[in-house]
Amino acid sequence: MFPARHSPAFEAFTLRTAEWWSAEAVGSPDTFSHVFFEPVVGGRVQEIASDGTQTFRGEVKEWKPGRRLVFTFSKAEDAVHPSTISVDFIHTGDDAATVRIHHLTGDEDRFNNWDGFVKPYAALLGVYTH
Repeated sequence: MFPARHSPAFEAFTLRTAEWWSAEAVGSPDTFSHVFFEPVVGGRVQEIASDGTQTFRGEVKEWKPGRRLVFTFSKAEDAVHPSTISVDFIHTGDDAATVRIHHLTGDEDRFNNWDGFVKPYAALLGVYTH
Protein backbone atom coordinates (compact mmCIF):
# COMPACT_ATOMS: atom_id res chain seq x y z
CA MET A 1 0.00 0.00 0.00
CA PHE A 2 1.19 3.53 -0.72
CA PRO A 3 2.04 5.54 2.37
CA ALA A 4 -0.48 8.37 2.83
CA ARG A 5 2.18 10.94 2.01
CA HIS A 6 3.24 9.17 -1.20
CA SER A 7 0.64 8.24 -3.75
CA PRO A 8 1.45 8.44 -7.46
CA ALA A 9 -2.24 9.02 -8.26
CA PHE A 10 -2.56 11.86 -5.71
CA GLU A 11 0.74 13.41 -6.79
CA ALA A 12 -0.24 13.28 -10.46
CA PHE A 13 -3.59 14.88 -9.68
CA THR A 14 -2.17 17.70 -7.56
CA LEU A 15 1.38 18.28 -8.81
CA ARG A 16 1.33 17.38 -12.50
CA THR A 17 -1.70 19.34 -13.71
CA ALA A 18 0.24 20.82 -16.62
CA GLU A 19 0.33 17.31 -18.09
CA TRP A 20 -3.39 16.57 -17.99
CA TRP A 21 -5.69 19.43 -16.86
CA SER A 22 -7.93 20.57 -19.71
CA ALA A 23 -7.44 24.18 -20.76
CA GLU A 24 -11.16 24.22 -21.65
CA ALA A 25 -12.04 24.30 -17.93
CA VAL A 26 -10.18 27.49 -17.08
CA GLY A 27 -10.83 31.15 -17.72
CA SER A 28 -7.93 31.74 -20.13
CA PRO A 29 -7.41 28.63 -22.26
CA ASP A 30 -5.09 30.40 -24.73
CA THR A 31 -2.50 31.21 -22.07
CA PHE A 32 -3.12 28.32 -19.65
CA SER A 33 -0.09 26.57 -18.17
CA HIS A 34 -1.35 24.59 -15.16
CA VAL A 35 -3.40 24.56 -11.98
CA PHE A 36 -1.68 24.87 -8.62
CA PHE A 37 -3.12 23.50 -5.37
CA GLU A 38 -1.77 25.16 -2.24
CA PRO A 39 -1.28 22.01 -0.10
CA VAL A 40 -3.26 22.95 3.01
CA VAL A 41 -6.91 23.25 4.03
CA GLY A 42 -7.92 26.79 3.12
CA GLY A 43 -5.20 26.91 0.46
CA ARG A 44 -5.77 28.53 -2.88
CA VAL A 45 -6.45 26.76 -6.14
CA GLN A 46 -4.76 28.92 -8.75
CA GLU A 47 -4.80 28.96 -12.52
CA ILE A 48 -1.26 29.70 -13.69
CA ALA A 49 -0.79 31.28 -17.11
CA SER A 50 2.18 30.73 -19.38
CA ASP A 51 3.50 34.18 -18.40
CA GLY A 52 3.28 33.31 -14.68
CA THR A 53 0.11 35.26 -13.97
CA GLN A 54 -1.91 33.64 -11.17
CA THR A 55 -5.70 33.74 -11.00
CA PHE A 56 -7.67 32.52 -7.99
CA ARG A 57 -10.06 29.73 -9.01
CA GLY A 58 -11.01 28.08 -5.74
CA GLU A 59 -10.11 26.84 -2.30
CA VAL A 60 -8.82 23.57 -0.88
CA LYS A 61 -11.48 22.25 1.53
CA GLU A 62 -9.80 18.93 2.44
CA TRP A 63 -6.16 17.98 1.91
CA LYS A 64 -5.35 14.42 2.93
CA PRO A 65 -2.28 13.43 0.89
CA GLY A 66 -2.69 10.09 -0.79
CA ARG A 67 -6.29 9.73 0.36
CA ARG A 68 -8.64 12.64 -0.37
CA LEU A 69 -8.83 16.08 -1.93
CA VAL A 70 -11.86 18.36 -1.87
CA PHE A 71 -11.73 21.75 -3.53
CA THR A 72 -13.90 24.45 -5.01
CA PHE A 73 -13.30 25.61 -8.55
CA SER A 74 -14.84 28.24 -10.76
CA LYS A 75 -14.22 29.52 -14.22
CA ALA A 76 -13.90 33.25 -14.68
CA GLU A 77 -17.47 33.69 -15.79
CA ASP A 78 -18.98 32.46 -12.51
CA ALA A 79 -16.66 32.96 -9.55
CA VAL A 80 -19.65 33.56 -7.27
CA HIS A 81 -20.97 30.00 -7.70
CA PRO A 82 -17.99 27.65 -7.64
CA SER A 83 -18.29 23.92 -8.07
CA THR A 84 -17.12 21.62 -5.31
CA ILE A 85 -15.13 18.59 -6.45
CA SER A 86 -14.07 15.67 -4.27
CA VAL A 87 -11.40 13.20 -5.29
CA ASP A 88 -10.89 10.00 -3.31
CA PHE A 89 -7.79 7.86 -3.78
CA ILE A 90 -8.61 4.33 -2.66
CA HIS A 91 -5.58 2.05 -2.55
CA THR A 92 -6.43 -1.38 -3.90
CA GLY A 93 -3.00 -2.98 -3.94
CA ASP A 94 0.73 -2.34 -3.80
CA ASP A 95 0.78 -0.52 -7.12
CA ALA A 96 -2.90 0.24 -7.61
CA ALA A 97 -5.51 2.76 -6.61
CA THR A 98 -9.05 3.57 -7.59
CA VAL A 99 -9.64 7.29 -8.07
CA ARG A 100 -13.20 8.53 -7.61
CA ILE A 101 -14.04 12.04 -8.73
CA HIS A 102 -17.35 13.49 -7.59
CA HIS A 103 -18.82 16.77 -8.73
CA LEU A 104 -20.66 17.67 -5.53
CA THR A 105 -22.19 21.10 -6.16
CA GLY A 106 -22.24 23.89 -8.64
CA ASP A 107 -23.31 24.18 -12.23
CA GLU A 108 -22.56 20.79 -13.75
CA ASP A 109 -23.07 22.24 -17.23
CA ARG A 110 -19.77 24.08 -16.84
CA PHE A 111 -18.04 20.72 -16.25
CA ASN A 112 -19.82 18.54 -18.75
CA ASN A 113 -16.73 16.92 -20.24
CA TRP A 114 -15.37 14.76 -17.45
CA ASP A 115 -13.87 12.35 -19.98
CA GLY A 116 -11.78 15.31 -21.13
CA PHE A 117 -10.31 15.34 -17.63
CA VAL A 118 -10.31 11.69 -16.72
CA LYS A 119 -8.72 10.28 -19.87
CA PRO A 120 -5.62 12.55 -19.91
CA TYR A 121 -5.16 12.06 -16.15
CA ALA A 122 -5.49 8.28 -16.45
CA ALA A 123 -3.18 8.25 -19.48
CA LEU A 124 -0.57 10.04 -17.38
CA LEU A 125 -0.82 7.18 -14.89
CA GLY A 126 -0.83 4.61 -17.70
CA VAL A 127 -4.34 3.29 -17.07
CA TYR A 128 -7.96 4.01 -17.79
CA THR A 129 -11.18 2.36 -16.73
CA HIS A 130 -14.55 4.04 -16.71
